[in-house]
Amino acid sequence: MQAICNSLAVTGKVLNFLLFCLSSEHFRALLKKRLCYLFHLHHDSSRRHNMSTTATKTFSVPLNEL
Repeated sequence: MQAICNSLAVTGKVLNFLLFCLSSEHFRALLKKRLCYLFHLHHDSSRRHNMSTTATKTFSVPLNEL
């Protein structure tokens, strides 16, 4: 019985998300903005990690330029 209730709850949440996507232009724009931000944040951090592990030269930036 609990498995059925959990399945119904998840199904309801998924349908709610889909209905918001279909019906609200504002919701779609906000979702796109947040997903792009998260993607770029993850992409930049993984790129920095790759650069720091494979770089042969390093440089420093004076603190007064930050």
